[in-house]
Amino acid sequence: VFAIACRRLNLRPSRCVVIEDAPVGIDAAKAAGTRAVAVLMHHRREAFPTADRIVERLHNIAVGDLISLVRGA
Repeated sequence: VFAIACRRLNLRPSRCVVIEDAPVGIDAAKAAGTRAVAVLMHHRREAFPTADRIVERLHNIAVGDLISLVRGA
């Protein structure tokens, strides 16, 4: 579904960031070629080994953090 969203937005997946609270969502985001931020709502940190970033709550990530992810920082 994330790959379809990237295509419909006419964006390369590497220019997109998915924010998810489920391990399978993070896996799907990575499979689509996007960056992925895990939000610890229902799972422990260990459940997200492939996430590019992990935050306790959504308000813990700023737009600048997302831009840094897309730029590869």
